[in-house]
Amino acid sequence: MLYEIIVVFRVCIAAVLGFIVGAERKRKKYGASGRTYSLVAIGAAGAVATLAPYFPNGEATIIGGVLTSIGFLGAGLIIKQNTEGASGLTTAASLWATAVMGVMVGSGHYFSAAALSILVFLVLSINRFWPFRYETKEPLDKGLPK
Repeated sequence: MLYEIIVVFRVCIAAVLGFIVGAERKRKKYGASGRTYSLVAIGAAGAVATLAPYFPNGEATIIGGVLTSIGFLGAGLIIKQNTEGASGLTTAASLWATAVMGVMVGSGHYFSAAALSILVFLVLSINRFWPFRYETKEPLDKGLPK
């Protein structure tokens, strides 16, 4: 019973940290929202926290499965949003980082997960303050010899 309370606590922490990252993406009206990020973090934390005690020697396999499945979710985001060139890469990468954060919370590394969540939030926010903007619609091969 006590371990179930710990699992619920870890999943709740992961949901809050995932929502923090997702709120930044929602604020900029990009891709997935706070709910999606929370669900990714909840799933990752829940899988690791629930399954790790039953497979003590297979924790790396559980974590690898979680991160691989989130990679497929990210690929779906990139394909779905692909109009001209690659788009959705930042959303896919931040979803993957949120899954890593969920794995950290599920493993009991709360401080590291909070630091990762804040770092991802800052990286996603930095475009407002960054003096060099790379928001051009020009083709990458423009000016190259044919």
